[in-house]
Amino acid sequence: MAKKNALIFLLLGLGLFAARQLGVGQNAPIAVSERVTCPVLKVIDGDTFVCDLNHNNRPDYPQEKIRMLGIDTPESKYGLAKRLKHSVRAGQRYSSEATAFTTAALAKAKNHAVLVWDVSRQDPYGRSLAYVYPGAKAQPAKNTKTLNQALLEAGLAKSLFYDPNTALKAQFLAAEASAKSRRVGLWAR
Repeated sequence: MAKKNALIFLLLGLGLFAARQLGVGQNAPIAVSERVTCPVLKVIDGDTFVCDLNHNNRPDYPQEKIRMLGIDTPESKYGLAKRLKHSVRAGQRYSSEATAFTTAALAKAKNHAVLVWDVSRQDPYGRSLAYVYPGAKAQPAKNTKTLNQALLEAGLAKSLFYDPNTALKAQFLAAEASAKSRRVGLWAR
């Protein structure tokens, strides 16, 4: 009996140690319905920007990079240089248009965004993953599109999904198909 109890405690201890090493519980997923409004400090490229999440007086949400879920915009020259670890002359085709689109949408919303998380809150690079609604209203109007979807419809992004963050996959695939059929942006030829 004593050996059995010792084995159970050992396994529990190893499980807790492994969970701590993997970060389990430190960045627990946030419910899909949770929305956070934040001021946008800087647009990095078409699908990434910096938000001041402490604006909400929540110390557990610092200023951080936000990566829009479900999409991938062309890399800016800065993003490419960082990834390739040397300077480049230009970004990928349509990168400046995607960045300008995101910048304009957020500027029109007085540089505020409503972030809605899916199942997993962060990517392996430490960025927050969110569906983004431009504006400061914590509850966007029912028919309001995400900025993510607007970029797809404009042909300035491709859909990109990683499980388990697939809540808006059907809408995003339809938006991308629409851009392709209209031959706009990335799909123009």
